[in-house]
Amino acid sequence: TTSIESSTTSTAPIESTTSSTTPIESTTTSTTSIESTTTSTES
Repeated sequence: TTSIESSTTSTAPIESTTSSTTPIESTTTSTTSIESTTTSTES
């Protein structure tokens, strides 16, 4: 049963990588607003 506990510790660093992806997603939303400005130039 001790070996099972060691596998749980490996999941901890994986969670830290998911938190780093959240700021990256916020930057992608800023690019969508840029696209909306391009449509205004066409009209």
